[in-house]
Amino acid sequence: MVKKRRRHSAACKFRIALEALEGRKTIGQLYSEHETHPKMIQAWKRQLPDDGPCFKC
Repeated sequence: MVKKRRRHSAACKFRIALEALEGRKTIGQLYSEHETHPKMIQAWKRQLPDDGPCFKC
């Protein structure tokens, strides 16, 4: 069975990145909660100061 690739909205990326940046939850906790690869969360976190809530989808 092939798993379909999930697409996150810009608002979802912003919310997850903000949670990671604030440090209330670890990357591992966010990964298990949102089922998103930790590398993606880290990339969104780095992108947050540059783009703010206007993520490139």
